[in-house]
Amino acid sequence: MAVSVDSVNLSSIGDPNQSS
Repeated sequence: MAVSVDSVNLSSIGDPNQSS
């Protein structure tokens, strides 16, 4: 996943690692 897209994905997927 691209870093820029990651930001958006966090909201959708709600990755525990990224969310934290």
